[in-house]
Amino acid sequence: MSNLIAGEKIVKSFNIGKEQTTILDQVSVEIEREEFVVIMGPSGCGKTTLLFSLSGTDDITSGSIKFDGQEISGLKENQLADMRRQKFGFIFQQPTMLKNLSILDNIILPVVTDNRKNLADVTKKAEQLMKKTGISGLGDREITKVSGGQLQRAGICRALMSSPAILFADEPTGALNSKSADEIMLLLEAINQEGTAILLVTHDAKVAARADRVLFMKDGKILSELAFTEKGAKSFEDRTGEVLEQMAIIGV
Repeated sequence: MSNLIAGEKIVKSFNIGKEQTTILDQVSVEIEREEFVVIMGPSGCGKTTLLFSLSGTDDITSGSIKFDGQEISGLKENQLADMRRQKFGFIFQQPTMLKNLSILDNIILPVVTDNRKNLADVTKKAEQLMKKTGISGLGDREITKVSGGQLQRAGICRALMSSPAILFADEPTGALNSKSADEIMLLLEAINQEGTAILLVTHDAKVAARADRVLFMKDGKILSELAFTEKGAKSFEDRTGEVLEQMAIIGV
């Protein structure tokens, strides 16, 4: 594997009156190609801000962020938008879907507006992704006529439409029941094994145990990390236990 994203001494701060609040405090992090990395930490520790910063969605105060060797923190907004649309995929706790569009139309919407894309090809790819993620046949459904797990699968399909190098996922299982959460994580594992890197924010040790590496944040800093170099060498329960132990050590 080789380096895909590199953040060095990232600072994110803002002023409230005369007081300065620092959300990210000299954070350095690297994500390798095809790697599955999880960020954990208490609410307000900066984990989602770090994810948004590394994806070019949120500005940083100082530091450096590179994607595939290219500095992104100095790019113009239209250049960042092109990079996010073409190279990155995003999955959120609550998929943002348009109520007046069907599941299929919501999936293809971000790419069908690109004049270089053929509608028939885009639709075919969306249908292939829907079959792959287990929601084949739901394309004509309204978004209010499917379960939360099915809607999240549709969100994953949408995120994969541009064949991104990396998926940025913010609490993708946070609104799901345990069965649906397990199914989504198995799906993300399979996507990662096919070559797509994943950077995922969660508070759930069972979710983190599926990653290659877990970063533990507190008060705007990465305090420690836990790497599972050979996940198959340890049971899922053992990996979950290690995550919980590390959380207890740093008080997360």
